[in-house]
Parts: sequence; C-alpha cells; structure tokens
Amino acid sequence: MPLKRFWFYNKNINRIWAERDLRMLKLMAHSHSGESITSMSEELVSERGEIHIYQPVIRQLDLTDDSLDPEFDRAGLEALKASTRRKKKPQADKAE
Repeated sequence: MPLKRFWFYNKNINRIWAERDLRMLKLMAHSHSGESITSMSEELVSERGEIHIYQPVIRQLDLTDDSLDPEFDRAGLEALKASTRRKKKPQADKAE
C-alpha cells in the first residue's frame, strides 16, 4: 500500500470516529424528553434511507393458450410408441 494512501485512510478513521462520537452526543442530548427521542429517531431513519425495497415477483401460469408447441415432434413420438409396441413379444404361459 502506498504511504500517501495509508495516511489518507488513517485520517479518515479519525473522521469516522469523530462522526460517531458526535452522533452519540446528539443522541444523549435528545434522550431527556420523549418527544425529542421520536424526532431524533425519525431523523436518523430518514438519514439512513431505504436500503432495499423488496417486491415479490408474482408469476402466473397462462392456461388459456391451447395451441400446441410447434417444436414438438408428434410424428416422432408416434413412431417411437409404435416401435416399442412392436418390440414387446407376448409371453407364453409358463404354467403350461
């Protein structure tokens, strides 16, 4: 890490801690009355903002489309069914 970047980060750490300390001081000052607590909490919530808005995806199955799939090979399916029927041989009764 370059030396300039290190000192830059070092100064920012002190700034972040100072910001936290000021916020705690402000919270302690507002904690003496109930009305100021609610106004302070509303202010902090608005400052934080919305992190993520969850909107569920609603998927619906469309059952009104009665058309067949154009890529479905009906002739191939019927040929496959016919070939499996031909391969089956009737079994003779073993009891005879």
